[in-house]
Amino acid sequence: MRHDKRFLELHGNQYRVKVKVPAALREVVGKAHLKVPLHTDSLAKANMLKWSVVSDLKEQLTKAQRVAEAKAKGGDPVIVEAMEWREAIAKGDEVADDILLPERAEEIEKRHGTEVAVAFVKVASGRATPIQPLEPAWLAEANYAGRTETSRKQAVRVLLEWCRASSIPETVEAVDRKTAGRFISEVFIAKNADPATANKLITGLSAFWKWMEKRGHAVAGNPWERQSLKLKKVKTEEGEEAKRPFTNDEITKILAAAKGVLGDLCRLGALSGMRIGEMAELRVRNVKEGTIRVGQGKTEAATRDVPIHPDVAALVAARCEGKEADAYLFHELPDQQNAARPRGAPASQAFTRLLRELKLEDRIPGRRQARIDFHSFRRWFMRRARNALEKGATGFTAWTLAEVAGHSNESGPLALTMGRYPGASRIEAKRACVEAVQLPKPKVDETSS
Repeated sequence: MRHDKRFLELHGNQYRVKVKVPAALREVVGKAHLKVPLHTDSLAKANMLKWSVVSDLKEQLTKAQRVAEAKAKGGDPVIVEAMEWREAIAKGDEVADDILLPERAEEIEKRHGTEVAVAFVKVASGRATPIQPLEPAWLAEANYAGRTETSRKQAVRVLLEWCRASSIPETVEAVDRKTAGRFISEVFIAKNADPATANKLITGLSAFWKWMEKRGHAVAGNPWERQSLKLKKVKTEEGEEAKRPFTNDEITKILAAAKGVLGDLCRLGALSGMRIGEMAELRVRNVKEGTIRVGQGKTEAATRDVPIHPDVAALVAARCEGKEADAYLFHELPDQQNAARPRGAPASQAFTRLLRELKLEDRIPGRRQARIDFHSFRRWFMRRARNALEKGATGFTAWTLAEVAGHSNESGPLALTMGRYPGASRIEAKRACVEAVQLPKPKVDETSS
């Protein structure tokens, strides 16, 4: 072993450790070999000293591998590397803090510029907080539903991509109100983006910053608040809003044409006000004692008990018969491979095709979305329940309707008096609300309802 020269080379008359950097990591490391002088001309002594150095250098390559993987996923490799330095410094590595960090900062400045190098040092020394590493903890705590989580991830991705393209450090501290405004101007306003789409992403970033404030990663003062774009009010020539409920005539035509699982979804949706996504996720265990327990939704209010309308009681019973408790009520709907695609998506698409076949599509010129879709069943249900109240129906109130629909009582009038303080409505009141809605008889004109 005295003559072993693995990982060693003579530099002048002294030995140094030399470790080859894999080709895939050379862009991250910035060199083809890592070299550390041992300050000895004795091969025997060099062999005794080299192994701890080799171990340290291989650990550096392991960290570089993580940086490369983060870069492949779209992360900022400089910030990822800075977090590795931050971890080493936090463990008391004085050499990394006092000697190696300044050297690495100089290399980064030569390759990426002063601003990036400054951000690297701030993150590594704990004086700045990178955005991307905080995202998983936020999403885990928020526990968003599939599509909402995907939208939140997209918001962070769009912001970080813009920061990268604009040479803005991907740190919490770098995104102040002025920077947020510039982001919105360049990414949304300048590109004439749809305000509703833009606001969805801005809302996601605002939620992220609120969480960071709560957890101490950001100072008070959310840069995304009051930054939303003004929505364009799109109306018909008659001044009606873009989205609307079905008419009674449309309901009759649709229910007569919809067959199988789609027909069952349409009928249950019309007589419960449930969203198609909620119905698609229902399991047999959710049906109990004449009610359907709607599970987790977009808000806390979305979790609720909806009485089963007498006109769909047989339908629900048939879909429960002979199934295990965990079986889906609408078992025909296939599971989706993409978490961002809801289980009810195939039924929603089939419903759109049905509307086209029935020539019921209602579009405003220049508007991408039609005025009616499956959600119009929900709008129709709420309108019918409201109309019943106006005609003197008893046993339930407008606040009961909000609970049945899964809307918050605390965001409307008398929020404390009728929303928070009394608690949930009695199931009898909810049942009265549901049963006040009746399917139209064929050929009954909407104006007579």
